[in-house]
Amino acid sequence: MRLRTTVREGTSVILNTTITDLDGEPLAAADLDSLTLDLYDEPTRTIINDRDSQDVLNANGGTLDVDGGFELLLDPADTEVVNAALTREWHVALLTWVWTVSTVEYTSKAVIKYKVLNEDPTLVSSLVGCGCGPYWFGHSHGWC
Repeated sequence: MRLRTTVREGTSVILNTTITDLDGEPLAAADLDSLTLDLYDEPTRTIINDRDSQDVLNANGGTLDVDGGFELLLDPADTEVVNAALTREWHVALLTWVWTVSTVEYTSKAVIKYKVLNEDPTLVSSLVGCGCGPYWFGHSHGWC
């Protein structure tokens, strides 16, 4: 899933998804053996903010309700730009959850991608008027 919003670097954001079994039935925290997060820059696969297989089962910004609704609060360190030469980049939150039914272990995953806007003022000035497509910055909209 891709977020339709651009996230400004160094800001907080909440990511949402539903944690389900293989039949699409929601899973609650009590149903899971684990729920982990890998947070990385998409092109380079560089891990962001040490979030490498980090426990997010009602910990480290993750909250799972009884209906399988999962929210992950990313803090400003989670939205830092990896490649300072780019005006924007894609980040990936890979969630992996494991549960057991009658001694059989199951694993499922969800991928949430979101775009991070580099707020370096020297790069922002290069966005305006370049004519190569849409851009979003703060409260301004235009084309780049």
